[in-house]
Amino acid sequence: MNYFILDLPAESEETGNTYPQIDFDNLEEAFKFRHNIFPEYEPFLSAKLEKGAKLTDIVSQASISGHGLIINDKTMKIFDSFQLMEHKFYNCPVKDHNSNIHKYYWMALVQPKLVNIIDFKNSQFYLKKGLKNLGDISLDNFNDYLSKKKELDITTIIKAKKIVLKEHNLDLFKLPLFDPNIYISQSLKTALSDITGIKTKSTFF
Repeated sequence: MNYFILDLPAESEETGNTYPQIDFDNLEEAFKFRHNIFPEYEPFLSAKLEKGAKLTDIVSQASISGHGLIINDKTMKIFDSFQLMEHKFYNCPVKDHNSNIHKYYWMALVQPKLVNIIDFKNSQFYLKKGLKNLGDISLDNFNDYLSKKKELDITTIIKAKKIVLKEHNLDLFKLPLFDPNIYISQSLKTALSDITGIKTKSTFF
C-alpha cells in the first residue's frame, strides 16, 4: 500500500499569509494535551482566526504539543469512514474575522503501542550527534531500541533512515519516536482531494 505525508502549508493563497492560522484563547487548556496520553478531563478549547489567515477545512495551530489536527465537520465525516489510529475529538470552536463562530475539533492522535507496526529488523537506523552522522545501527525490536538508547549519551539520538512497516489496515497514522509526520493511505488521500488547508507528498513507505 502506498502512503503519503499529510502536511499543512506554512503560507499559501488558500490558507493566507499567516502561520499558524489560529490562536487559542486559553493556552493553559491547549497545553493539557500530550503525545502519549489523552487528557484525564476534557480541555475547554476555543480559538480565533489570526489576522491575514483564511479559514480552511483543516487549519494550522502551533500551541498543542500533542499530535493531531484541527478539523471541521466536513473533514470529520470523511475520516469517520476510514481506519484511523486511536483518536478522540475535542470541541474547538473557531471565531473568524467577522466574529462568526465555526464548529471545529481537535482530533488528538494518541497510540504509543503503534510503534509495534515498525519492522525494526528490515528498517534502517543511524546515530546522530548534533549535525554529525555517527553511522548505522541495527535494531531488532522496540525493546532493543530502548536498551541501546540507554547506552547513549544525552546528545546522541537514534534516527530512522528507512522505515519498513508490518502489514496493517490503517489509513491514517503517526509513528512514535522517529518522525513527526502524519501518514495517510492512497484511498484517504483521494477522499481528501476537496479538503482545503492541506498538502500531501510522497514518502518512502
